[in-house]
This record gives sequence, structure tokens and C-alpha cells, in this order.
Amino acid sequence: MISDATGSIPTPPQSIPTPPKPIPDFTPVPRLYNRHDGWGAARQRGFIAVLAQTGSVTAAATFSNREPLIILQAAK
Repeated sequence: MISDATGSIPTPPQSIPTPPKPIPDFTPVPRLYNRHDGWGAARQRGFIAVLAQTGSVTAAATFSNREPLIILQAAK
């Protein structure tokens, strides 16, 4: 067993964080009515940014305060 100068077993290095992925060019869909709980431009951009970073519709929906199942159904 390999140990360091103190006699303890060194822990493996943490995974190196990957740099953030660039957010794709995205033009939010214009809304006819602005609702406080609607899909405004800021919410759409946030959804796309999290989706680009994680690749997860669930994470992006949660970030946008939306139900993932509703998002997946709307995408069909």
C-alpha cells in the first residue's frame, strides 16, 4: 500500500471540472401575453442554458420551475 510522508493513504484527485459548454444562439419565442409564471424570454434562455450545460430536460425544467413531464409531452 502506498502512503505519503505522513503515513496516510492519499485520496485520489477529484475529477477535473470540464469548462462550461457555450450556450447556443437562441432567440426566445415571442409571447402574446407576458405572464409572471409564463415562458418569458428570461425563463426560455435559462431553460436552454441549463439544457446545453447538462443535456438533461429534467434539470432544465426543474431550473425553469416547470414539470419535466409537461416539457417532454410538449416536445412530442
